[in-house]
This record gives sequence, structure tokens and C-alpha cells, in this order.
Amino acid sequence: MEILPGFKLCRKGLHLYKIEDRTCPECRLINARAWRKNNKERAKENKRKWKKENIEKARQSVRNWCKNNRERKRELDRAYYQRNREHVIKNTRAWTENNRGIANSLWAKRRARKRMAVPAWAKHEEIKKIYKECNRLTKETGVKHAVDHIYPLQSNYMCGLHVENNLQILTAKENNKKYNSTWPGQLNCQKGSVYDIFSKELTDLLK
Repeated sequence: MEILPGFKLCRKGLHLYKIEDRTCPECRLINARAWRKNNKERAKENKRKWKKENIEKARQSVRNWCKNNRERKRELDRAYYQRNREHVIKNTRAWTENNRGIANSLWAKRRARKRMAVPAWAKHEEIKKIYKECNRLTKETGVKHAVDHIYPLQSNYMCGLHVENNLQILTAKENNKKYNSTWPGQLNCQKGSVYDIFSKELTDLLK
């Protein structure tokens, strides 16, 4: 094996590594894997201890792996769901009940994405705060509130966006009344609920 300048051969004669490294990185990796294989319980204990002492690093490591292995992550999630279906459903329901604001935010985001109404510059953390505040008002007042799109995502005349500055909190009654038929700067010809517009069109056809 040709030894390049600035490199040296490991003791096993298998790998080249930089001179400034104290030991061969490849050999260290092989030895670590062999040790973990022969000391599974101790390795698990060390891993749990490290995660406990480095919570943020551990979370970031998981996020990076999920980002770089999306297809594999989906496969693992599907397999886990099949093995633990009842447990997953129970935990999901409990989490949703305890995080109603965030859950509503995620559902709204999914619906908006289907309509291609979520731009890349949307501030999702700000949107979550609005849904959390909506949930807080519902709990504190006992009156159901809803997050409304000031400019509707879909109507006969326009399509708004799912962004933080296009959201407002209304009571559910006000939101249902508004539906997707009113918005700021609306023209007179655009006024009237979708039901009124449909009724008028139907009447005109029957004349």
C-alpha cells in the first residue's frame, strides 16, 4: 500500500490515517463496534447515561438522522405502528388532548398544504402560538374559539395564504358566520355568502 505524505499506516496494516491523529479512526470504529457487540447491556447503560447528560445533542443527532434518512424513517415508523397499533393510538390521543393548540396548528398546516397555500417563508412557530392562544381562550372562557384566515384560503374570488399575518382568533360562531365569504377590501360584487351566490346562480338558471 502506497503511503501518502502526511499519512501513516495503522498497526493492523489495513488503513491510512493522518499523522496528527493519535490512533486510526477506522480501527477505533471497528473496536468500538466489537466492544458494543460483546457488552450489550453495558453499552445500553452508557448510551442512556450519555443521552441523559447531553439531551440537546442527542435530540439534534436524532433530527439529523431523520432528515438524512427519510425513507428509512418512514419504514421504521410503519413497522413500529403495525407492532404497537393500540399503544400508538392511545398515546397519540393523549398527546393531542394535552397539546390541542399544536395539534390544531399541524392539522391546519396539512390542509393548507393540500391547497398549496403554505409559502416557504411562513413562520410556523408564530402560527403555533396563535393556535395555542386560541385553545387557551376556549378553555378559560368556556366559549369555543377558532383560528380564522382573514383572507380565505379558497373562495370564488381569491385564495389567501396560511401565514401568521393572515390569521386571527374569532369565536366559533363568528367564524362560521364569516365562513370564506368576507375579507378586508372586499368589492360589493363579491359580498354575500357562498350559499347566497349559489342560490342566486340557481335562480338565474331556472328563469
